[in-house]
Amino acid sequence: MAARRIQAFAAAVELGAELGLDTSEARILQDWNDTIVHLAPEPVVARVRTSRVLSAEPGFETYAREIAVARHAIVRNGPVVAPAEAAGPHLRDGLAISLWEYLEELQAELTERQIGVSLRAFHEALHDFAGSLPRLDERLDRAGEVIADPAAVPRLAAADREFLDTTFRALRAEASSPDASHRVLHGGPHSANLLSTPAGPRWIDLDTVCRGPLEWDLAHVGAEAAEVFPETDADLLASMRKLVSAEVAIWCWHTYGRAPEVDEAAIHHLEALRG
Repeated sequence: MAARRIQAFAAAVELGAELGLDTSEARILQDWNDTIVHLAPEPVVARVRTSRVLSAEPGFETYAREIAVARHAIVRNGPVVAPAEAAGPHLRDGLAISLWEYLEELQAELTERQIGVSLRAFHEALHDFAGSLPRLDERLDRAGEVIADPAAVPRLAAADREFLDTTFRALRAEASSPDASHRVLHGGPHSANLLSTPAGPRWIDLDTVCRGPLEWDLAHVGAEAAEVFPETDADLLASMRKLVSAEVAIWCWHTYGRAPEVDEAAIHHLEALRG
């Protein structure tokens, strides 16, 4: 883990220096999925691709799509963090890197209502995005392949793997929805991907953007936030909440040991499915 962080940090700082940025106070902000580096004192954040849990595609392609989605949303006043002027994506030491605006975070927590309103604004800003996006089903197919392979989750006990595999497949069948209901989704709009800033709520980590049913996104937020979407199918939403837990559990067990947060989430979501 330390070697991965060191490599990602060095690559981000090297890129910043090449672009003429002052990176003398650079620091790692997060190292859960990808490695996030604030190129302080500059108002620029480098996102370094050090994990490929949701997609098998190269990080450069994922980041290129993420930047395109963010720019589309920004033009339509969507509540997202803006790509930096030299957003990229860039390649350094074999790692894909994208650059983003650094925004100050407020201490005050957002209300569920604010989260719901912000998520609806996000959806509206991207409803006419015509670029190629993965389907949610493709992502879930990949999760299914992972949990079906004992070698892909070596830290998960055999009985637990069988339980998670069976539960995941049952939930997918239960949460199926017609293609006609699909729209552009954030893909993972949980609290860690929404910043409270002086300019208002701003969504980050758009590499999970995909096309799928509304209820998938709403499964990541609370009941009051979901009320902002009166068109919601309540039964489908209930199934999607469980399916989200199953998918999170799969990916966290697949990458168990990457970070304490990953390990905690792996255990938490597996136990939640038993409840």
